[in-house]
Amino acid sequence: MGVALGFLICADAGSDSMKLIFAGISASVAAMAGYVINDLFDIEIDRINRPERALPGNKMSLRGAVILYILLLVIAHVSAIPAGFAAIWIVAAASLLLYLYSWRLKKALLAGNISIALLTAIAVVYGGYAAGNPSGAYIPAIFAFIVNLMREIVKDIEDLEGDRIVNVITYPEKFGIKSTINLVSWLGIILIILTLLPWLFSIYNIYYLVVIIIPVDLLFIYIIITLNKDQTGKSLNKISFLLKLNMLFGMAAVYTGTII
Repeated sequence: MGVALGFLICADAGSDSMKLIFAGISASVAAMAGYVINDLFDIEIDRINRPERALPGNKMSLRGAVILYILLLVIAHVSAIPAGFAAIWIVAAASLLLYLYSWRLKKALLAGNISIALLTAIAVVYGGYAAGNPSGAYIPAIFAFIVNLMREIVKDIEDLEGDRIVNVITYPEKFGIKSTINLVSWLGIILIILTLLPWLFSIYNIYYLVVIIIPVDLLFIYIIITLNKDQTGKSLNKISFLLKLNMLFGMAAVYTGTII
């Protein structure tokens, strides 16, 4: 989705839609490789928590999973070639980050959250490269990074009890829920301020400002207020969904600000 959004925002009359198709395929296959390597590193945990999965359930051998992982990486990189030379390096960087995430980063304080948020931002920039206009993707990529970082931290609050069982030390576990809520709230406030800058510096037009304030920034304010009032599972799940939805609204604002 991030690749398609990046392409849509950055595309012009000279953009080749076939590059989007190849970029989308390579990104999707790289993500599949990420799932495989994550399952390889998590096999012992999954034997306890998810014994029905392919590796712990002996539906696939370790050797078979490794071969599948390598094959998916090759397909991801080869399918990136039509999207341009830079696309190959982006896929390589994303694949390396996915490996590091599965190996170590997801168990390191905030590093896992930052990794996932960064991967979303990379996808948007990848779409910009496929469209031939990477500079147009940098601002929405920054927005996507912060929104997804907020969402990942909120999900850590939601998954706190489960993470304790498997001894994963997340930010809420280390510093408490109140401190985590403050972190998410400040990220939201910073993002609201940042969303106004492209209009103030005449990067995007007045239509962007209208869409970014209504509904994007107003929804961020609602999310911050709701998060500070209610941390039940149902509320956190709703906030997680609203953050994902607001990223789409934000991308729509950027598109409106550059096209109209």
